[in-house]
Amino acid sequence: MPLHPQTVSFLRMLASWTAPPPDAAEPTIGEMRERVGAVFPVGRRELPFVDDLAVRGPGGPVPVRLYRPVPPEAGPLPVTVYLHGGGWVLGGIENVDGLCRDLAADAGCAVLSVGYRLAPEHPFPAAVDDAWAAVAAAVRRPERYGFLPGAVAVAGDSAGGNSPRRSRCSPATGASRWRTSCWSTR
Repeated sequence: MPLHPQTVSFLRMLASWTAPPPDAAEPTIGEMRERVGAVFPVGRRELPFVDDLAVRGPGGPVPVRLYRPVPPEAGPLPVTVYLHGGGWVLGGIENVDGLCRDLAADAGCAVLSVGYRLAPEHPFPAAVDDAWAAVAAAVRRPERYGFLPGAVAVAGDSAGGNSPRRSRCSPATGASRWRTSCWSTR
């Protein structure tokens, strides 16, 4: 059974993002990061508030970008902490900027996008530790970011979608992150 033409087109697009020319040497991780970064859309929705910040992490400051669909003066909002994909090796805040803007505007929530440390420069569990630090900051200090206390969700794509599961954390209750896969601020 042949593939649908849209599927064929999508697979070609994916291959163009990272596939080297047939006669080229295997790309370095840096080259792969540049290729992936070059394919993300540059057209981005305007929001009234976008700010680059940092949270304290175990390996130093963890860059985060805060998106709000309304100005901070409008009051606290629920937040989604967003963790980008890329196999813990590729990707970053810039790669999901458009997606996070859309998520904030369409869902009516704040979004905190996390620029966790990437492997191989920072081996496991560095990315998970940074994800943990960002979620913990959102839960423990919601007033700093204009978040509604107790209204924290964690989401992501690919590796980022797996990070919350790997984090297995409970920053609000203080439970060991290795013993529970969920938390509550109640």
